[in-house]
Parts: sequence; C-alpha cells; structure tokens
Amino acid sequence: MYNNVTIFDHPLIQHKISLMRGKDTGSKDFRELLREIAMLMGYEVTRDLPTVDVFCAHDNDDCFYGVDSDHNMIGRMAAEYFMSKRYSTMAFAGFKGVPFSGMRLRGFSGIMQGSGLVPLVHEAEMKNNNQTFFNDEVVDVVDSRKLAVWLRRLPRHTAIFAANDLMAAQISRLAVENAIRIPSDMLLL
Repeated sequence: MYNNVTIFDHPLIQHKISLMRGKDTGSKDFRELLREIAMLMGYEVTRDLPTVDVFCAHDNDDCFYGVDSDHNMIGRMAAEYFMSKRYSTMAFAGFKGVPFSGMRLRGFSGIMQGSGLVPLVHEAEMKNNNQTFFNDEVVDVVDSRKLAVWLRRLPRHTAIFAANDLMAAQISRLAVENAIRIPSDMLLL
C-alpha cells in the first residue's frame, strides 16, 4: 500500500508497545520503553546490512575493538567532491606519521595528480594529549600557531580536506579567529 512505511512485527517491539499503552504505565517507564523500542528498531532496520570485521587494537587482554575505514577511498572521495564543485585549489590538513592521515592524503593526492593538480599540504605533529578524545570541550590536536599561519597563506576559495573531525574543528575555530569565512572564503570538509 505505502512504499515508505515499515511495519515492525518483531515480538519484543510489539510487547513493549503494549506495555506503553497500559493505563498504569508512568512517564518514566514510558520513556524507558520508548528508548528500548528505538534501539530494537535500529536493529531491525539494519539486520540485512553486511557485517564488518573488527580488529583488536592491542595485543593484551584489555582489547579495544574497532572498525576500520577505507582511508584511501575517503581521500579519493574528498578530492572527487572538490573537483565536482570545480575547485582548482585544494588543501589537506593532517597529521605527520599517523597512518590513517597518510592514507587519506595518498588517496586525495592521487585523484588530484591524475588531473594535473597538486594539493597544498599541512601535516603537523599530533599533540600527545590523552584528553584530546575524551573531553567535553574541543582540544587543539596540533600547534595552533603553525596551523593558523598555513591557513592565512592559503589562496582565497581553497577547498580544505581535514584528516578528521578534530582537525576540522580546530581549523574552523582558527578561521573565525583569523577572519576567514567558511564557506565564503574557504570550503572545509
């Protein structure tokens, strides 16, 4: 009947909906049931997706499991996007000696070089700060002074591909501090 309607017939979802409809269900229980249903719906809508192999980042019993990305492809996709928008000046801001950053740069550069372009690259030493990834506030991941100098030297209308969200957040903050308007003066991805 409707192409964009999904009917969830999973028994747990149906059970939790019936509990929510109960006249004695308080608002706290209602919210908890709603959260549980949302989680179950997430499982249902993704059950036909292919599984992804995970790896262990440490060789001891305190293993941190993670899913890795195709970083080279991410770099290629960024360059292709910038080129589709007809940017002729493109830049990469990444981390020196960090594997994922290097792979993204290789993919980004490879696409550009195939079109006779060369990216403007800033690879900085990543600060050794364990709080960088676990803090509620954004922490600088590289030396702000050097990054700001590089940003000011970029030609107007440069498309910048940041290696990750932390680098993009730092570039965005520095752009504001240096009166560089995103996206009018520069594009940041």
